[in-house]
Amino acid sequence: MSEIIEITVSAGVMQLYETTANNLVMQHKHLARIDGLLKQMEVGKNLVKGTTGAIPFHEYELVIKYNGLLNISILDLAVIVRQLYIAKLEWEKLFFSKQGYALIYETVYTHNSFNRKLHKLLSDKPTAPLTQYNLIIDDLKAFKVKYGFDSTIRTIRNKVAAHVEEFTSYYNVINTIDTKVALEAMRDFLEILDRLQKITVALSKVFETELNV
Repeated sequence: MSEIIEITVSAGVMQLYETTANNLVMQHKHLARIDGLLKQMEVGKNLVKGTTGAIPFHEYELVIKYNGLLNISILDLAVIVRQLYIAKLEWEKLFFSKQGYALIYETVYTHNSFNRKLHKLLSDKPTAPLTQYNLIIDDLKAFKVKYGFDSTIRTIRNKVAAHVEEFTSYYNVINTIDTKVALEAMRDFLEILDRLQKITVALSKVFETELNV
């Protein structure tokens, strides 16, 4: 039987817990807007087939899809963080920690597939926040070093989250997780995601002005 761990919840933690709940509602509603915008893009691309290609539908679509990635990651990670705050059993905390690490790993991996194109789009638009984006990418690199993205997080994702290894390997890896560090990593990563989302909002407005959306 797992040991029950009592957690002292401060007023600050409760405020963050409720703020996360409000953010979940907002982000969930945003999913429908993203879906609607992508459907608009498909219509727009079909209408301009055979033109010079000067209308940047594909570039705008890229920004919307990246925003969707951030949106889903924020939603899922916020739920995991909320569960970690209220978890009492040791195994619960280990479970949510491994799920959070797996989500961080997958989000960074997918972000990398967007990064070069996003950087070019931001470079090509004089009013786009390229400097801010570069600062966030630097912070993401620091995050990866601080929390051992290529060692700790990758191992937890591969050995106990994405796959179930044989007993000894699974047990040894999951028991290396420091749940307090995992929670800190998730909170830091949520902040990075939130900042990246603000970049996509700013870049979307540039395209919306060009497309008269």
